[in-house]
Amino acid sequence: MGIHTIQGSLIADVSMMDSPRWGIGWCWDDDEYNPPLFPLLVNGRDKFMQVFQSKLREAHIKPPVLVVRGQAPATAKQLCVRSHSMAQVLQPMIKDSDNLCAEATFYQLAAFERSSHATADDARKVVNRFIAKLGYNPANYNIADGCGLSLYDYLSPELEVGLLKYAYENKQLFNTFYPALPIGGVDGTLDYRMHNKATKGKIHAKTGTLTSVSALAGYTTTANGHLLAFSIMNNGTLDTLEVQTWQDRAYEVFTTVK
Repeated sequence: MGIHTIQGSLIADVSMMDSPRWGIGWCWDDDEYNPPLFPLLVNGRDKFMQVFQSKLREAHIKPPVLVVRGQAPATAKQLCVRSHSMAQVLQPMIKDSDNLCAEATFYQLAAFERSSHATADDARKVVNRFIAKLGYNPANYNIADGCGLSLYDYLSPELEVGLLKYAYENKQLFNTFYPALPIGGVDGTLDYRMHNKATKGKIHAKTGTLTSVSALAGYTTTANGHLLAFSIMNNGTLDTLEVQTWQDRAYEVFTTVK
């Protein structure tokens, strides 16, 4: 485009979302799993502007001295768009339990509702409307964040099974959602579990793990070839391995259903 020098300021537009450092109910010292809540990230880190300036220099374009965070002016011209399909997002989000992908998707739900400045509260409203669509009362549950790290999330196995049934009945959704689920004894967060003959490759489910909490929800292929939706939540245990061993035995029983 013949650009060699950028005059004025380089503005990182972060107006898409509100900017708390942590989600509501996240443990402040859980640095290993707390994803950065910021709309401009590179490889999961808040370093977009540094990388962008570096790329400008590589292209022999002199970047401006002043770099700020703000909002793009109304007269700004869009040069390019980078997007991902839902399937591309679901793979790391569900298969590998990527909290950042989940939280970004949560805010994207809110962005569909508003043209700018999406908030977690906007996203909760979207999720609660969906809970009502499933036939449940949103007042009986609490959606605090998008990735499940919050200690204030309150769900039930009944609700999760209702969601799994809805996904199965909507084939376009199911065809994207089902392949993203970890497979017992094969990949994702279930690659180290369910290696016995009865369950290996037959459980497609999402894990949920916090201190004293172990949960799994998804589908299992039964003895008659049907898919069985299930959800198990174990709370109040300090021995996660013991609970997961018990869960795996339960899944063996599920596979024998006729």
